[in-house]
Amino acid sequence: MKNYVVWGVLSLFVLTSCKDDKPVVPDDYLTSHIDKDQVSTKLMNDLVPQLRGKWLIKQLKVKPRNDTFHSEIGIKKDTVLTDFAKLTLAPSTVQYFQTSTQYEGHIEFAGKTYPIRFELRATSNWIFSNEIPQAFFLLEYNFPDGYSAVTTKEQYYLQQIGLLLDNFTLETTIGQTQMTWRGLNRGIDQVILVKQ
Repeated sequence: MKNYVVWGVLSLFVLTSCKDDKPVVPDDYLTSHIDKDQVSTKLMNDLVPQLRGKWLIKQLKVKPRNDTFHSEIGIKKDTVLTDFAKLTLAPSTVQYFQTSTQYEGHIEFAGKTYPIRFELRATSNWIFSNEIPQAFFLLEYNFPDGYSAVTTKEQYYLQQIGLLLDNFTLETTIGQTQMTWRGLNRGIDQVILVKQ
């Protein structure tokens, strides 16, 4: 019995006295964390003058999927819509984080205007490798609180085609007058926008 106690105490002593030289958190963890925030903040600051203004959706490329969204509006095969709509974008007056930027504006489609908004965030591709796409966002309506119903056929069309209430990546070159969005969910392959 004494041997078990001795071995137990000895084992406990050996296990508790061993020290691993490697820290639990890698040395570069805090540096990389700060760098991610710095890269995101810089990208958001660089994109504000690039995105602010009026844009024409020059081409909207749709690759319909096997769901009801596109078939309900008559899109059954790959389709390219030209001069589809106009957007006006500006940074929101209220910003919550330095690493993302809130945008507001409106979309003009089929003679009607609807308020829109999105929150732009840097992608990991851009943060770690400086590769496109630079950012991603969810494009949604910006109606007042309490308003939730689709009231016009144009609103319904924008949702069903996948332009509104869907996620996109953003690709652009600072100083150029074109940007590209790529749909992530509902069949919009590419949106090519040209600054007006």
